[in-house]
Amino acid sequence: MVVQQTVHPFGQASEPVLVSGQHLIDVERGDLASARDFGRWLSSILLAQGEEIETTERDGAVTVIQTGWRTVRKLTLADPLKAFDAWNELWLGAAAAHDRFLTVQTTRTLGERGWWIGWKIAGR
Repeated sequence: MVVQQTVHPFGQASEPVLVSGQHLIDVERGDLASARDFGRWLSSILLAQGEEIETTERDGAVTVIQTGWRTVRKLTLADPLKAFDAWNELWLGAAAAHDRFLTVQTTRTLGERGWWIGWKIAGR
């Protein structure tokens, strides 16, 4: 959903700014439509970061698959799996803020070919 709103970025005394873009709207449906909405939003954010993304829908769930993790490719991470888990909490929090009745199951592997990440999004 595209939302336009006027915000005062530095408080009411500041000059208002019109913000337009794709935003998550807080819903509490816990259904496939909500899972689709969140899957589209997550995919668009990851694509904007330059990630390789594929989205599928099967058996009442939306799955977002990311191949590679460009965001950290030039970083030396002391513990890449823990770094991923911390980063992933941002997406889990966004899902909960969008619809607290969604479930998000994250699968991630780091092998010789790099990262493979999947988020399975469904209602409860």
